[in-house]
Amino acid sequence: MDAPRLGSQRLYRTPLGGNVPEKAEISIDQVFRLMDRWRHLPDYQLERRADIFFALFLPEVLKEHFHLDQEPILIPEFPVKDRDDNRPHRVDYLALQVKGGEVCKRAFLVELKTDMGSRSEDQDRMLRCAASRGMRHLVLDVLDICEATDEKRKYVHLLKLLSDVGLLVEYREDLWPVERGFSERLRDVKAKVASRKGRWPSLEVVYVQPLRNVIDFDDFASILEKSGEKHDSCLLLH
Repeated sequence: MDAPRLGSQRLYRTPLGGNVPEKAEISIDQVFRLMDRWRHLPDYQLERRADIFFALFLPEVLKEHFHLDQEPILIPEFPVKDRDDNRPHRVDYLALQVKGGEVCKRAFLVELKTDMGSRSEDQDRMLRCAASRGMRHLVLDVLDICEATDEKRKYVHLLKLLSDVGLLVEYREDLWPVERGFSERLRDVKAKVASRKGRWPSLEVVYVQPLRNVIDFDDFASILEKSGEKHDSCLLLH
């Protein structure tokens, strides 16, 4: 059956019901309403779909909640090593406040939990351990992972990003492309990081979750409302 038409313009059916013009823009509010409807269904994993949308507003929420001078930069899926098994684990976001190309005194390991049941003691312990080891060790861990992984090109992109925000001033442009002698050049960077003098930013663990811990969903929604950003994203926070 052909799609219905509005004059000369084809319409298509949206998942929320109703027809809209083929070239109509779908607003972010429609996306949030759809996720709000589907999150109550069996096996629908909201976190996997919602994180990019939370990330749009997370810098503003962190700035207001922690009284920062400016919104932090987010690095998603930041790898950290667990001292117990030496395997890399992924933290949802590393949040860094950057001024004039230099990282400020505070950094945050941020985990988004849309369901309290997805928290675990093992993950809590891993995050506490990562924060207590400090930012220098996390950067050294990334360099270790980069040397060992088969996905070196992706990790070099991460190293370049850490350099761009002022966290890895020892970065070498000849790390890209990944060619012969890469490991030696990477170890040179690692040695310089290990011996760098000066302070590194402190690390704090932050959970964004339904019930109070650091930033609960009511906090998240109220900050957006105060800033004039109230829209249907708040549906997911209640």
